[in-house]
Amino acid sequence: MSDILTADEADYVRSIWSKFPESKAYQEIKKVISRNGGISASNKDHLLELRIAHALLSSGVELAYEVSGEGGSRIDLGFDTGPIAWNVEVFRLNETDALKLATKTRTMPDGITWTSQVLRDPRYPEDDPTQSVAGETLKVIERICQKLERGGRARKFSNAGATINVLLVDTRTFLNGGDALDYIQIALGGALVAQRERLYFKGNLLRGVFDPGNNQKGAKNARERLHFIGFLRDKLYDSRSIAAGTTFIANHNIFQDYERARSTITHWPLQPVHLV
Repeated sequence: MSDILTADEADYVRSIWSKFPESKAYQEIKKVISRNGGISASNKDHLLELRIAHALLSSGVELAYEVSGEGGSRIDLGFDTGPIAWNVEVFRLNETDALKLATKTRTMPDGITWTSQVLRDPRYPEDDPTQSVAGETLKVIERICQKLERGGRARKFSNAGATINVLLVDTRTFLNGGDALDYIQIALGGALVAQRERLYFKGNLLRGVFDPGNNQKGAKNARERLHFIGFLRDKLYDSRSIAAGTTFIANHNIFQDYERARSTITHWPLQPVHLV
């Protein structure tokens, strides 16, 4: 239901298509889009890149596209803001197979078509645990961790250093975009939310991306390399919606305290910034 290219998003991309002719990065993203069918559903990932690039360039930064990453990989965007350099990978979550199975469409006698998504309660044995809120949350954790490892080797971001590494995750296909509580469980784990809100999958408490107890593929690399996860819930598609729709969570394995994370994220060019 949410893994579509909406008319509003397509119209907004058309409205910014001719912007920033002087930016090599912006033009490179447009070339990729044009080669793959233009402003269409097949280019959803790259249309998101273009919208984020537009927002960043509008803030006054000079942008690079597909900068060198670890293990021969490429990172979507790179730029500087004063004393801080940033590497930003854009990650659009596609609908999971479980969510597709949980989506039902039926046509009523009067011709009206209804589409619904019903996520199960895994406390009941007849329910499929993958078609549940916990199952969907676990899948996001797995996919984020896997972005940082391939074939047993680290990829994308180098070890945490002077450059700040950010993964921007588009959550539109996850629980209608999710909320701050969902993002905390994804990034930090269930142990850091109230007992009644904790999610369990097959009896096991969910371990977040930055949780030292997470032994999934890529989790160690995430703990050592990724400074922030930005959860993007943008459904407005205007010049301010990227900033307004992004919630950041810092990696407590890298930042010694919240104030250091806050001091760093104040240099993020899209303000005001929301740091949980």
